[in-house]
Amino acid sequence: MFCTKCGEKLIEPNQRFCQNCGNESAITFKAPQLRTERDQYISKTSLQSTREGTNFLVSQQKPVKIKGPPGPHSKMCLGFGIASSVIPLFVLIFNFSYIFIMLRTSVDFWIVEMIFMVIYAIGLMFGILSRTNSAQAGKREPLNNVEKVGSILGIIGLIGNAISLGTALINMVSRIITYNFNFIP
Repeated sequence: MFCTKCGEKLIEPNQRFCQNCGNESAITFKAPQLRTERDQYISKTSLQSTREGTNFLVSQQKPVKIKGPPGPHSKMCLGFGIASSVIPLFVLIFNFSYIFIMLRTSVDFWIVEMIFMVIYAIGLMFGILSRTNSAQAGKREPLNNVEKVGSILGIIGLIGNAISLGTALINMVSRIITYNFNFIP
């Protein structure tokens, strides 16, 4: 048998990699290996286990996670994810309400805008906590849907709070600039 990349003759028929270029051979045999002199001296019981072990190529498989009930990290992940994704929705609804339109015309609008930015920052922290609890749940707890939903809500909350905080900062800076330019003589 020859290497498909460099054409070098392979030493063993079941050789997985080329000794010359290191290319992985595309053809692997599941046939038993030929007996060598060393195999003749092994006892029958160990010979049977050796032949069974060499008949098939062993591939490393990823460990399968067992599904089970949600643990504390999964529950915290869901809680922080819900909190993180609800905050931008709550503030968005509040922005279109009558109360906010009245506050927009008042002088105290700066305070309201600062409070919103603090709320968005808290929402970002909740989103980060949801993701860290999701990572901990993935390592320490069985596979469950509570962790998956919490992780997705945490990502949605992170994105929503980041966009909302960015727009609030831009809005605040633009208001400061226009406020200062209006009073220049």
